[in-house]
Amino acid sequence: MIPLSIIFLVNTLFFVFLLDEKFNLGVTLLSAFLCFILSFIPYAILARFADYALLSAHFSVLSNILILLAASFILSPNNVLQKLFLGVLCMSNYFFANFTAEFLLGTLSPSFSALGLLFPVGFYLLFSLVIGLSFHQYFHYFSGRNASPFCIGIILLQILPIIFVQGYLDFIFRAHIWSGRLLFACLFYLFTIFIVRSVCYAAKFKEHSEEDEAYYTLLDTESRRIASSMTSIHELEQIKKAYNYLFHTISDMIVNQDTKSVPDFIASQRKNLEYTVLLNHYDENPYLNAVIASNASLAEQGGILFESQSVLSSACKMSIAEICLMTDEILHVSCQQAAAYQGDKKVSFTLSSTKEHVILETVFSSSIPVSNNTKENKSKLFSKPFDITQIKKIPHSLQEIYLNTIKGKKISEVTALLMKDKPENEYLLSLSNTDTIISRYSGKYTISSANDVMIIRAVIDC
Repeated sequence: MIPLSIIFLVNTLFFVFLLDEKFNLGVTLLSAFLCFILSFIPYAILARFADYALLSAHFSVLSNILILLAASFILSPNNVLQKLFLGVLCMSNYFFANFTAEFLLGTLSPSFSALGLLFPVGFYLLFSLVIGLSFHQYFHYFSGRNASPFCIGIILLQILPIIFVQGYLDFIFRAHIWSGRLLFACLFYLFTIFIVRSVCYAAKFKEHSEEDEAYYTLLDTESRRIASSMTSIHELEQIKKAYNYLFHTISDMIVNQDTKSVPDFIASQRKNLEYTVLLNHYDENPYLNAVIASNASLAEQGGILFESQSVLSSACKMSIAEICLMTDEILHVSCQQAAAYQGDKKVSFTLSSTKEHVILETVFSSSIPVSNNTKENKSKLFSKPFDITQIKKIPHSLQEIYLNTIKGKKISEVTALLMKDKPENEYLLSLSNTDTIISRYSGKYTISSANDVMIIRAVIDC
């Protein structure tokens, strides 16, 4: 049997190194040492019951774990179920190591009988090291998470090795009962480790994917900002050239003593400069006006006829930064598609708002056909009442699915279509910032096309 002092020490080290700590190392180690010392008080009391030595040892280990659990509520930020799982894990390690060491020691030849104490202790320390390394990542990676059904599941899984090694399910095995206990206990240990580490790696993969997505979204936003800055600089250079031409021409008129033509020439040039796209007035809000102006300048350089009608109410509850970000993204996509159109290129932008609503709409030239798509906030979708007449539309919907998805395609093509994660239109995916902002409100945006014209319409209930 493994000495209880070794078990108390290993359990204490589990709680110190597997759980996150709130305080510095000195306070944590001092608290752990006090818990280790306090664990011997119940042990000293229970040791008096010599007739029930095994049972008193079990309760001594349980009291040690309860003391460590009580201390962890103060010392560790991990949630309650994670701490409870660690307590069950320590108890399971105690039962499993005792049973396995006794089983393996019984299979050794009599010449190894001198290892009666050394072998169980060495096996328990090595086994505890392996288990600690296996679960270390889980406890630290999810230390800031709330309790979840997954925690309850792994707690129940970790109780099963205790049940097996204690012989409560011996009726399952007709022969080789001890071997069956050890086999099933090992299998449940391995299964728990596999599940926990799989969840950790899945969470890390998702986190890295979200970081990559955020990074590329940031790059896309920055690239649009740089493109807008370049168009602004180009526009200012054109204005500078126009003024240089104005001054040079006036100088030549003065040199040639043609002063009578100077006022008419200045008036004509002033009229031309008034139509500079970058200096046009698009909205009363200066930030929104700058966003629309930079995209209008970008459209002009691409040979696109740009029209804008924007009225932003001062009573609008939505953040101006969010409105500017959505406007910039929608206009940038519209100008990109219109620039690729072979024909008369046009972008028409409309923004209207009230205290409760913001509506953005762009109509632009595009030769790419797009089926009507709607991206709607879930809260609004589920708020719609169920209509019994929709059942009559099921056969028609099934027929459409057959014609658009299955008919004329190979099995591999249908399977590939069904296995897609997000069978959405590419333009819905390109408006990632708009999608993120709308998801914070009760709203939707739609993309549709007809007769070489595409329409993006966003409605936000703020």
